[in-house]
Amino acid sequence: MASATLSISAVWDRTTRHLADHWRPAALLAFATIGVNDALSAILQSALPTAAPAMRVAGVVLLLVGALWSILGQIGITMLALDRTATARGAFVAALPRLGAMIGATLLIALAGTLGALPLVGAIVMGAADLQAQPPVVPPWIGVYMLVFLIVALCVWARLILITPLVAVGMGPVAAIRASVVSTRGCFWRIFGTLLLYLLVSGVASLAMGSALGLVFRLLVPGLAWLLAPAFTAIASALISMTALIFIAKLHEALDRRPGAWERSA
Repeated sequence: MASATLSISAVWDRTTRHLADHWRPAALLAFATIGVNDALSAILQSALPTAAPAMRVAGVVLLLVGALWSILGQIGITMLALDRTATARGAFVAALPRLGAMIGATLLIALAGTLGALPLVGAIVMGAADLQAQPPVVPPWIGVYMLVFLIVALCVWARLILITPLVAVGMGPVAAIRASVVSTRGCFWRIFGTLLLYLLVSGVASLAMGSALGLVFRLLVPGLAWLLAPAFTAIASALISMTALIFIAKLHEALDRRPGAWERSA
């Protein structure tokens, strides 16, 4: 079966070998794009609630620009992992033509998620749920629906996990979504389990890092804690994201080599 031909440990071994040999351009690109966006987002999200209306608009624009900047970095790191280029600058330049396809795929997935969340939005609009109350008023069915929605979202994520490398090698949004679903067929549970492990480890690490750094900087340099804590937390987050992107690229290579694998055009 297809699942028997996929070894997560072998994919991880290829990931660590790539990191050992090519960590410099990948880390540089991760810090300059994903890290910058994460730090900017953390700073703006803490400042926007008390900002003037004009500043809020400017902040939202910056958040959107930062998100696009981060997506470019993700595509570039993936191209490095797929050996499409060897330098951070080359990867960034090569990622530019693929930005539109990645945005298209992201919007399609976001649209599907929005449609799935419509019952929750309707319940809030109709007054069935009051999240502003103390304590919040949430009917039991909404809690069940949110749990089911979360599980379905994780399952979809596991099937669409290959979209970034597929876009990086030249596929359009719809073709990348379709190919990811086909490629992950037969190995869903291995990917799903790996995804849960990643979420657990990265979530705990990010929370611990953010809390520890926030406390340290508030004690040592209270006047700069608002800047230093998000910056250093963003560095750690960028490293985690970089590793995940390289792993996904190597997963794509492993699945692409399977007998009967989905044919892809670069």
